[in-house]
Amino acid sequence: ADPDDPFIVVTTHARATVLGTTFRLRCQPGWSLLQVTQGRVACQTAHARLVLAPAASAHAHPDGSLTHFAAPSSLPWPTDIGNSAAWDHDTGTTITADGLRIDLAAAAADKPGADWVGVVGAHTTAYLPLPLQIECRVHSSHPLSRGMSAIISLSTRDSERPEAESFFYYVEASERRGAVVYDLVHSADMPRPLVKGDRSRPLTTPETWHIVLSRTHLRWSVDGSPLIDARLPRPLHDHVRVHALVNRRSTAPAAAQVHFSNLRIAPAP
Repeated sequence: ADPDDPFIVVTTHARATVLGTTFRLRCQPGWSLLQVTQGRVACQTAHARLVLAPAASAHAHPDGSLTHFAAPSSLPWPTDIGNSAAWDHDTGTTITADGLRIDLAAAAADKPGADWVGVVGAHTTAYLPLPLQIECRVHSSHPLSRGMSAIISLSTRDSERPEAESFFYYVEASERRGAVVYDLVHSADMPRPLVKGDRSRPLTTPETWHIVLSRTHLRWSVDGSPLIDARLPRPLHDHVRVHALVNRRSTAPAAAQVHFSNLRIAPAP
């Protein structure tokens, strides 16, 4: 491609600029789908812009937002978000990966309870390729039995069908009578867990979570000890969106927080 005279394809929802590549572009009334086979393509809407690598794709939506299905080459995706990073469900914020980075911004002054807020951008949502492994350090400032639980949510969407509904699984830690109870939950069965595990010590003691995820299987260990090994009743699609968040109930103390730190996402072995 000539950088001074690029080939540009414009749809109702987005503009694709060819940067020397092979790609496929589909357009429907409610979305446009750009899939890259070779080279790179910049996908731009009124509000967002992504440069897609080979095997990546992007959905452009009527509101100007983009859904990014990252290429396997985007992994490993390491980052250390620091021991001071905290997220509070009351602020409506989550950690999520755009395949390359995490952006951190100070919590809004009128929404106390979070030191930092993990954001990707107001108009970009990202899904990472399976199989992958997720590792992070977790601890709570107060006992979780006082109205909180720590969650890593794994939502999935079909990269070939932008109109298809997403679904998710999540792993959740909560405390009951001084012990931490770990649940694997499917969105179709909420709040009934698929699988349970437990440990005797509270989450006020920091611990390391390690999750290995494929389309059909989830393994979850804590501090190196196997906790849950489960076959998923509904297989995931090829990509997942990763969130770490806090489910905070009205009974939780105002100062209570759950901290996620040292987050790393990489290909599964």
